[in-house]
Amino acid sequence: MRWLLGLQDRPPLPIPERLADGSLPSPEQLMEREIAARPWAFEEPERRLELCRRVEREAQRGRQLVDLTARTKALFASGQRS
Repeated sequence: MRWLLGLQDRPPLPIPERLADGSLPSPEQLMEREIAARPWAFEEPERRLELCRRVEREAQRGRQLVDLTARTKALFASGQRS
């Protein structure tokens, strides 16, 4: 509640990043953004591979959080109707 009321900066759970249209960014989009911000940091193939793995995990975690939210909403809605 503190986060919702603006009394705390950090949300209690991680919130997946969303694009302007509300969709989740793809791993490719996350990777492009990282490289654009710091191109020198990913010149070595090993660094790009690490980045690729990291953004894939981030994208997967975002999808999991969205799925969890949808399931929770559905569960809550079905409980409200009973």
